[in-house]
Amino acid sequence: MKTYERPSCLSKYRFPSARSAGRSQLNLGVRRTKMENSRARLLFLLLPMIGCLQRSSDANLLRPLASAYSNGFSDEPIQPQYLVFADPITASVLKNLARNRSYQIAPAGTGLLCPSNPAPGRHGYLLRLRVDAVMGDSAIVAAEQRCAAIHGVISTGVHYLLRKRLGKWAIDRPLDGWSTVLGMAPGRLTNVADDKHLSDAASPQWL
Repeated sequence: MKTYERPSCLSKYRFPSARSAGRSQLNLGVRRTKMENSRARLLFLLLPMIGCLQRSSDANLLRPLASAYSNGFSDEPIQPQYLVFADPITASVLKNLARNRSYQIAPAGTGLLCPSNPAPGRHGYLLRLRVDAVMGDSAIVAAEQRCAAIHGVISTGVHYLLRKRLGKWAIDRPLDGWSTVLGMAPGRLTNVADDKHLSDAASPQWL
């Protein structure tokens, strides 16, 4: 029987066996898994930082709206007794309202009746500031207040155009305002202030 002999030019090379090749693939898979886990941990650590930076950016942009509430609600015929801030950014921008002794700050999730609503209960507004759009050195923001009237939840507010000058945002002008009666859906609705369900049908129910 004729046997095959490896050419002398290949005698110095070691060819990997099937076992060693499988081991190499396994090690490669382990390294890839470790890299993916490292990326996932890095992303998990970065997400809170990104959210924090976004909140800080929004708060800085919304800060000029504090001047729109510098006199509180003194121009309204019936003054609110209570205020609720819809989120931490609104609370930080309108912190001077919290220091005003004319108003009491109710806990987040508290339903408030409109000051003109004759029903017994806490009368006041849920306040929310938000950023609608940013376009370079211009931005559109909104200041909204909500309360429960006899015929539904009233949402009123103003859109403002902001301009960035010398690195600081300032109100350029009001763009428009709105006053909307929000529908009252049957059953338990959700309070937007803290996503708390209000089971009392007579209490304000935010949409």
